[in-house]
Amino acid sequence: MRIAILGAGHGGHTMAADLSLAGHETTIYELPQYQQNLEGVRQRGGIELTGKARTGFARIALATTDIREAISGTQLIMVVTPAFGHQAFIEKFCPNLEDGQVVVFNTGNFASLVCANYLKRMRIKKNVTIAETECLIYACRVTAPGKAWVMAVKDRLKLAALPATRTKKALDVATKAFPQFYGGKNVLETSITNINFAIHPVSTIMNAGKIEEQGAYQTSHYDTTPSIARVMEAVDAERSVLAKALGLGSVSTKETLLRYYGAKGSNLYEALVDSYAYKVQTSPADLRSRYITEDVPYGLVPVASLGEILKIQMPTIRAIIDLCSAANATDYWREGLTAEKLGLRGLTIRQITTLVNG
Repeated sequence: MRIAILGAGHGGHTMAADLSLAGHETTIYELPQYQQNLEGVRQRGGIELTGKARTGFARIALATTDIREAISGTQLIMVVTPAFGHQAFIEKFCPNLEDGQVVVFNTGNFASLVCANYLKRMRIKKNVTIAETECLIYACRVTAPGKAWVMAVKDRLKLAALPATRTKKALDVATKAFPQFYGGKNVLETSITNINFAIHPVSTIMNAGKIEEQGAYQTSHYDTTPSIARVMEAVDAERSVLAKALGLGSVSTKETLLRYYGAKGSNLYEALVDSYAYKVQTSPADLRSRYITEDVPYGLVPVASLGEILKIQMPTIRAIIDLCSAANATDYWREGLTAEKLGLRGLTIRQITTLVNG
């Protein structure tokens, strides 16, 4: 299968290499202003992959900053970039889409709704399927130009399309690349239940003193303590109220870690400590890490905004957003994805669920 990987960061390098080693023809695209991310791939003709995945040197069919060239003739387009880059990629690939293509955002972070709104606003009418995963399938890092290392690969991962009636179509194509994918209820589930929203901002802001004193340092399991994990569980509890109001199940980072990595524990603290994927880590270098700049405005803010229009109280989530905003002198409420920006403000619960379910 011919697959386009959009984004040449950690996840993009890893996915392009892994799928190439699996026998797929992969192309990798980067925005022109970040073309330096492709230099190692171009010089080597591919990517060397090591760690807990397929290993070896993976030939990459094309490394380019030409979006039309990157996605032409591909069946599957995998957008692999932090959420703050979604809009820039959407504006590039949407005008060049071809009928029959499946686009998957890895990770979702409400990107399916953003993309659908853009297609509608720009009057782009193509028979395409827009989908998203609840998280990136890998825990990975680029270690040098043209080299990537995989710390872990998730065992099972939810995917949903917008609307959900197209999820089977997306899975028919995407599971040829990743058999670990299975159907989520809809794109609200894949976005709301993202474990990064609970783990990343909480562990970062509650370890802010150490991070700002030392910079990036070797750590383990996000330096989570029992009290830090209890705050993460409070985030889950508030997200669960929202999820249930939208006809979804409860949100449990502990249960998700069991599904991803087989991690067990009587509570979230024990499950995090039992997660092999988090045994060896490097902390953020500072509070401008994507652990805050991505997961707060593109994760917690839309969750809280949805809670607001549905009149659901979220004191812990709102407090984390306020703390991160104050620490970084940035108004994440203003910068983030609100329900209004997602096209959901003014809709009833029934209207929202009809929109995402089809």
